[in-house]
Amino acid sequence: MISVGIDLVDIERFKLALSRSGELFVSRILNNYEIAKYDSYQWAILFSAKECAIKMIKQIPKGFRLRDIQVDILSKDELLVTFDESLYKQVNLPTNSIKGTYKVFKDCIVTHLIA
Repeated sequence: MISVGIDLVDIERFKLALSRSGELFVSRILNNYEIAKYDSYQWAILFSAKECAIKMIKQIPKGFRLRDIQVDILSKDELLVTFDESLYKQVNLPTNSIKGTYKVFKDCIVTHLIA
């Protein structure tokens, strides 16, 4: 089975959510590794990739959060999305790590994953 996920994040809306909810918003979507490794500009890329991953699996299973999906930016336009082992056991994917791409435009970020 092939799963595809595509997501678009409006950069200004992401910044607005970040300024309104700050630490609470960040702690709901990013794990400690991602917070430490990436800056707030890159957080929008991570968020878009996580939303893209959710679309691939149709919905996040009950009891799991976006923090259970880790995103690593590999290069200028490549990323690696890794599902936490317990989450991976709940979804129908061939592997728990999926390479994808992202593109930053003036106003938005688009991510794309195929498994």
